[in-house]
Amino acid sequence: MLSSMITSISYNMYDDIIEKLTLALERGKCVLCYAALNPDDLESLKNLAEDHDTEFVYFGEIKLPEITERTYEKQECVVVGIGKLFDGINSDVIFCQIFKKFKAEGYNVIGISTSKNAEIMGCYTLPSSIFSSVADESEKVLFLNSYICDIELRHCPDIILLQFPGGMSMLSEDMGEDFNIRSYTLSRAVSVDYFVLAIPVYVSAPENLTEYSIEYRYKYGFNIDAFAISNSEIDLNVTFVSNKVELQSTLDKDIESYQDECIEKCDKFIFCNVHSDDDYDMLVQNCIETLSGNIEVI
Repeated sequence: MLSSMITSISYNMYDDIIEKLTLALERGKCVLCYAALNPDDLESLKNLAEDHDTEFVYFGEIKLPEITERTYEKQECVVVGIGKLFDGINSDVIFCQIFKKFKAEGYNVIGISTSKNAEIMGCYTLPSSIFSSVADESEKVLFLNSYICDIELRHCPDIILLQFPGGMSMLSEDMGEDFNIRSYTLSRAVSVDYFVLAIPVYVSAPENLTEYSIEYRYKYGFNIDAFAISNSEIDLNVTFVSNKVELQSTLDKDIESYQDECIEKCDKFIFCNVHSDDDYDMLVQNCIETLSGNIEVI
């Protein structure tokens, strides 16, 4: 029940929030907003509040503390990372499902997500404003490291489930998007013990997926342990016209076919269908077995 509710909330929730905020301001209501808004939407809502002579108070901006001591701490607990090959893939569902499964296994797990929607499960939101701040890169790394370690100190979890921002690979030099800078910066701030990467269907021949793990070991400092196959595939015709990776929805049978081929030809990794509850059970059990030396069962 909770899983299906979270899945439905993940889609189009931002547009729904903007619609409700707009309606409230147009009716002269005072609005206190804690949701993170895009700059254009924020400016539009502020202007709308002024036009209707009402109050709009925005709490979505995170004021970054000044780092006086340049210290770096390694996390004591296990860190399970979730990332996505390209920015357009939705990894929110994967985050919610894995979080739920660890909870069901009895672990004290703390989630840090890129989406504020995860706060309904008691998770934290990654302070994305740090990536666009004027701080230099070393200060960003130190801030993120301090942020994660502070959460660990307060909760003493067995596991931190961490969702990486943005795409983590480039399709080509012409389609760099943010050049994976956000995910790279976060990878410098945390020590990942187990990593799950969301990929589109047929993004690569199964026998070539090992190359991604090699790339991630040298770029980010950790191996890929599992691939979560998303219900999307690259639309090459649109992609090479727009110079941006564009994805289109695909059928469940495409996921199943690709997953079977991956399992047959590349048994080094765990392969998970993003829509299969049983696959998440398998993935979490593999994670527990792989890291059993670092986790204390409650």
